[in-house]
Amino acid sequence: MIKKKYIIAIVALMTVVAVNAQTMNFESEGFEEGIRQHLALDEGAPVLQAHTDTITSLNLSRLGITDISDVTCLPMLERLNLSSNQVTDLSPLLPLRNLHKLDLFDNNLEDINVLAFTSSDSMVVNVGLNYIDDFSYFFRPMDCQFTFIGMDSQQSKVDKYFHVYQLYAFYDDKSQPIVTYRGYTNMDNAASLTCGETSVSATMDGETYDVAVTCNQNTAQKVVLTNGVVRDSTYVIPASFHAVQPNETKIIGTGLPGNYRIDNAGAQYGTVVIDGTNLQYTAPDEQSPDVVAFSYYEGARFRGYGYVLAGLRMGDVNADGSVTFTDAVGIVNRILGSPSGNFIERAADVNRDTKVTITDAVGVVNIIKNNSSTSAPKMTAPAGDADDVVETE
Repeated sequence: MIKKKYIIAIVALMTVVAVNAQTMNFESEGFEEGIRQHLALDEGAPVLQAHTDTITSLNLSRLGITDISDVTCLPMLERLNLSSNQVTDLSPLLPLRNLHKLDLFDNNLEDINVLAFTSSDSMVVNVGLNYIDDFSYFFRPMDCQFTFIGMDSQQSKVDKYFHVYQLYAFYDDKSQPIVTYRGYTNMDNAASLTCGETSVSATMDGETYDVAVTCNQNTAQKVVLTNGVVRDSTYVIPASFHAVQPNETKIIGTGLPGNYRIDNAGAQYGTVVIDGTNLQYTAPDEQSPDVVAFSYYEGARFRGYGYVLAGLRMGDVNADGSVTFTDAVGIVNRILGSPSGNFIERAADVNRDTKVTITDAVGVVNIIKNNSSTSAPKMTAPAGDADDVVETE
């Protein structure tokens, strides 16, 4: 009798091992790709049921998924992000009793009444940017408590739309101005992004794109994202230099229009006060090149990061904002006893030995040759948590 029990236990254990070692076969390539990304599996490595049985949170956004029948291999799933796919049928979700957060933003859903028969007892669902015209089925008492997000942001297959969700400017580590955009459209009109000398085609498929732009370096340059019918815009602010003496206060204009506002301004060494679309900068008593960074908004919409350089640029003895051979000549004239009226002594002491000599004039020439400048600070745009499947824009 004891031996029989052991045999039954061993058979049961072998059955569990065999099931857990089972290789999963997927109906959807996009679904399988998302699973592999989540598990960090190489392309050739098998996906085992032992892997999928433990997944509780999964991001399958923007994978071109139309069929979600593979979701049945995820019995422990609690959070699922299916945003920006082409899902039309939600019935495979019904057996998932642990599913409580579901992101269906930007799919092809016309009817979600089938969700009312879910095995879950509570569910927060983002249904924004679908084609659902009736939610009345969920107004009656149900076994599952539903909280819907995005009910009022449905679209029509008849009506045309061009939605821009992100459009902002910033500078990369090499001081190159970059414009980031993200949007959706069902219009046939080709979209484009322009800024100064830059004009490129724009893809409005829900993905985020970065475009390096060439803009005017003297004034704020308008960026336009449009399909010829609908348009949105922001501004790129040139990373200009502003000569400021120690302890001097100077108003630095950004060139932004009046309906914009500056926020979160700060300097590396000096102090900054925001004054509308201007910056009131006060230099420190010990002079050195300073970086003044700030963000700007149009109403509540984030529109970009900018930075300007301020202070006393070494070698810029005539304080015109750049180091040129005129500054080298100015140092030579100072050594010969005939400095110009706007000559700045501290800027002429390039090697910082408290004296102005021919060595400083050579230093100016070397600055010109090396084209040295202060690089832009690294700044990135605010980003959401990839696992936050409900608070989608």
